[in-house]
Amino acid sequence: MGAGEFFDTLVRIRADCSQELMDVCLARCARFHAALNRFDPTSDVGRLNAAGGRPVEVDQDTADALRESVRLAEETCGAFDASVGAASALWDFKRGTVPSEALLRAAVGHIGWRHLHVCGRRTWLDDPAARIDLGGMAKGFVTDDLVRLLRNAGCARAVLDLGGNVHCLGTRPDGRLWRVGVADPDDTFGRPLAACELGDQSLVTSSVRTRAFERGGVRYAHILDPRTGAPLKTNLASASVLCARSTEGEGLGKLLLSLGCQGALDYVSGHDGIECLLVRANGEVTQSAGGAFSIRGSSRSPSRNRP
Repeated sequence: MGAGEFFDTLVRIRADCSQELMDVCLARCARFHAALNRFDPTSDVGRLNAAGGRPVEVDQDTADALRESVRLAEETCGAFDASVGAASALWDFKRGTVPSEALLRAAVGHIGWRHLHVCGRRTWLDDPAARIDLGGMAKGFVTDDLVRLLRNAGCARAVLDLGGNVHCLGTRPDGRLWRVGVADPDDTFGRPLAACELGDQSLVTSSVRTRAFERGGVRYAHILDPRTGAPLKTNLASASVLCARSTEGEGLGKLLLSLGCQGALDYVSGHDGIECLLVRANGEVTQSAGGAFSIRGSSRSPSRNRP
């Protein structure tokens, strides 16, 4: 097993592989952490944000991540938008900083994924005031990168957990699928409210209950709406997505939250290979028609497919 702190979270990897390969995986995490960190002016993303619109040559892995962010933005119709960095730079969810409406309005004028251009390793923002924040997809992108690395090295069995982004490679030693829990977004200790079985799949949960603070009786969560630069308003507390790739799960999680409960169920019903578990703001639990999740007994009032 390998573990470390990257991307402001705990990364844990259990894999049927050599210690040397495990060390390579953790080194990859450290490399991505250094390259994608918007708070570090020397990182690839930091240099891109500070370039004032001038082209910046970045590492190939960074270019791939930026290119993937554009694809996710297109796929989610902007519900995920890495250029939300113009607004996220104004918020501090550790200190509880709330920016003024005037500052947010100004920032929103510089949000738009089409400002980002990637040509090979050459990247630039055509709006000098635009800013990139890959925090909404970095864990998913790195998870998929590590899965490819392990698979290409011949590893047939692994469980990766990057701060709640879980991917299971292969099956358990007894041939059964891996069983993974979904944390209750309102439980301080993250106790599971449901579980599902994974085999070469990812489970990603996006929640407006984590990394939040209160000011003047108002709760502010860290997932921002690119349209307003403010915390996303939704009737959901969390959305858990079961799909093939973790990067996909990151983007879809934000999309489902933005759509709300019924819109999220409608979206998933029209797309193959995706299942979801939704927790409403009032605590009610709902899942998509595939019934991939077993909902455990709790004080909640579980429902299935109820709008």
